Amino acid sequence: MVTSFLSQPTATNQPGVMGFHHCGALLLAILLVTSCAVLPGVQGKLQLCEVETGQSSIILDIEESRGSSVAQQTNPPELPISGDPNDDITLELVFPKGKPTFLLDGKSLRLIHPLDRDEENLSHIVFQITCMVRSTRRKRNIPIIVRVSDVNDNPPMFINTPYETTVPEVGGSTQ
Repeated sequence: MVTSFLSQPTATNQPGVMGFHHCGALLLAILLVTSCAVLPGVQGKLQLCEVETGQSSIILDIEESRGSSVAQQTNPPELPISGDPNDDITLELVFPKGKPTFLLDGKSLRLIHPLDRDEENLSHIVFQITCMVRSTRRKRNIPIIVRVSDVNDNPPMFINTPYETTVPEVGGSTQ
C-alpha cells in the first residue's frame, strides 16, 4: 500500500518539491519500519521468562508409564521459556492440587512417580511454573498443561477360560 502511494506522482506547482501524498507515504513507511523494530517480540530478542512460542501457557505431552518406569520425557523435552536457568532466570514448580508429579532438571521435567492413565483416570496434569528474572527479581507465573497419552499396557483379561462353542453348518447358498 505504501509503494502505491510512492509510485504515483503528485502534481505540484513548484519544481523539485514533493507533493503531500509523497511526504505522507514516506513518513508512514518510516514510522512502520521504526515501530516494528522496537516492539518486543516482533523482530527483537525475547524478554527473559517469556514463553518462546508466543503463547501464555505451555502444553506438553507425555506417555503414561510402562510398569514402574519414570524415564519417559515430555514432548518437547525442554520447557520453551526464554532465559538460562543457570544464569538468567530461576524456575520453580507450583502444584496447587496434590503432591508434585515432576521435578525440574534445568528446563526439563522429570517424573517423580509412575503415571497410570487408566488407574488414576489421568488425562492431563495442570500446574504452574514461577519464572523469576534474577537481575530484576521480576516474577511471572506460567500455566503448564501436560497431556498424558495412553499406551496399551493393560492386556485383556479373560475369565473362565477356555471358551468352547459349536457353530452349526448352514446348508444351501447364501445371497
